[in-house]
Amino acid sequence: MILGAGHQAGLPPNCKGTWNKPHPSNLNNRLSYLYCTMTDINQMINPFQAIIERLNGIEAAIRQFREHVAGPATPLPEIGGIELAEAVTGLSRSTLYNLTSAHQIPFYKKAKKLYFKRSELERYVLENKVYSQDELRNELRLGKGPR
Repeated sequence: MILGAGHQAGLPPNCKGTWNKPHPSNLNNRLSYLYCTMTDINQMINPFQAIIERLNGIEAAIRQFREHVAGPATPLPEIGGIELAEAVTGLSRSTLYNLTSAHQIPFYKKAKKLYFKRSELERYVLENKVYSQDELRNELRLGKGPR
């Protein structure tokens, strides 16, 4: 197909859906008109494609966020290595190594490998509770001291 000079991106000149229908005797004009009309129709078939792609990206981000917040899909094992300790405590690997070398966190060691029990790590995380003022008032009112 011979297109007139000045066409852009492979489209005939003035191909914005605003041309007048060409005279039927000029084959080149008829083909250009047909090409332009088909391009406009293809764009009209799904004018929301960019929006759909962005929504798909947003949905994927939401899925990732939910997985991150909900935690791993499989339950954590009762006994595991440093990865288990990281998952349960939320502490970094280097902090956990420092705590184990100072014997400040419960752990087991066998053949130079560290092991942790999930229940002990959960107890470790929950020890040294800081009571709210309401909890302290309730404890004092009931005649009990803070635990």
